[in-house]
Amino acid sequence: ELNAAQARTDALSTIGGYPRTKGEVTTSDDRVNVTVTRQVQTILGGLVGMRTFTISAHASAAPRAP
Repeated sequence: ELNAAQARTDALSTIGGYPRTKGEVTTSDDRVNVTVTRQVQTILGGLVGMRTFTISAHASAAPRAP
């Protein structure tokens, strides 16, 4: 069984270890969903007016039966 409160705390703690990274965590009785977003500076993109861009990732996890 998923401990939703602990899963949320652990996910936010992990995300907090990465500078300039924002995260959103949602939980239910049986699943935790995590989305992270980060602004990344470009090196060559500035030549065409693109100095930063946003990357994001999403993942879901659920406990498995033994």
